[in-house]
Amino acid sequence: MEVEWGYDVTGSHKGLKIPCSYERVGSTPTIPTMKKNCEEIKLAAKIRMLKHRYGLTYEEYQAMYLKQNKRCPICEDEFELGGYKGLYVDHCHITKKVRGLLCPKCNSAIGVLKDSKRNFENAMNYLKI
Repeated sequence: MEVEWGYDVTGSHKGLKIPCSYERVGSTPTIPTMKKNCEEIKLAAKIRMLKHRYGLTYEEYQAMYLKQNKRCPICEDEFELGGYKGLYVDHCHITKKVRGLLCPKCNSAIGVLKDSKRNFENAMNYLKI
């Protein structure tokens, strides 16, 4: 069997290549077939990652997304579900409790401020200047 390869864009295995389509030698896979297989593999990886990292089912993840009206609760911008352009699962690194879904920029901002309320208050006071 000949294997067509694609990149894992979930971010959990940077640069790791994953199989996207298995076709017999001599046959020409169609782009829709390859794309469908890649999408199925990415979704399965997302489901495993959510359960392993956060203890969430995909249904719980979707429910959180809809409960937040497809928006980041900090900047209030609308985002798609999942993917590198979508909302990320935000959690406390100490308790591991999931807090909600945030856009990449707001999630990074919280991380840069070390999840510290004092650092947030200092940043807010600084912005008042």
